[in-house]
Parts: sequence; C-alpha cells; structure tokens
Amino acid sequence: MWYQVQWIGRELNKKGTRVIQVKNIHNSYKTFEEAEQSIYDWWKKNRYEPSYVRMWKDGNKTIIDYGPHACFYRIVEKKFVPKEKRNNDDKYKGRQILQEY
Repeated sequence: MWYQVQWIGRELNKKGTRVIQVKNIHNSYKTFEEAEQSIYDWWKKNRYEPSYVRMWKDGNKTIIDYGPHACFYRIVEKKFVPKEKRNNDDKYKGRQILQEY
C-alpha cells in the first residue's frame, strides 16, 4: 500500500475569469504516518502554524482540514506503486492538475 499526499486549493484561472480547483501531488509514502508527517514537516519548514487540524476518512482518502476555507490536504491510499515512485523518477513530484468548475 502507498499513501499519496495531495494539496487541494482554489485560484483564478490564467485569464482571471473563473475559479479553478488546483490539485498538487506532493509525494507518495510507504506508510500513512510518513505521509502525515510530511505535511507537518512542510508546515514547519515554511513556518506555518495552522489554527486547527481536523482529519476524517472518506473511502480510501483521509481529508485533512487545517483552516483555510478552500484548501485542504488528502492522503490517498494507493494499491499500486504510484507513477512518481516508479524507477525513482521524480518528474511527477509536485505536479499540478487544474480543473475548471
């Protein structure tokens, strides 16, 4: 089992005409604890202190709400080796996926 850390947020598209959902895939880890710790490590490195942290399960995802209205983390359980870990290829690390809605 692998655990992929995703950050979900919202921003304006390049034209500034629509709000889009942004999904950044941070990395994947072999344990849930490593995945969770990577979020806390990022906050510490960037001197960010959330006002609160709540977590809940939704199927194969753990949702982490940390304060901002439209931003949260997901730790997604994957039964296969994620693309960013195949052949030690880091080209997928930190990729961004944009979805208009």
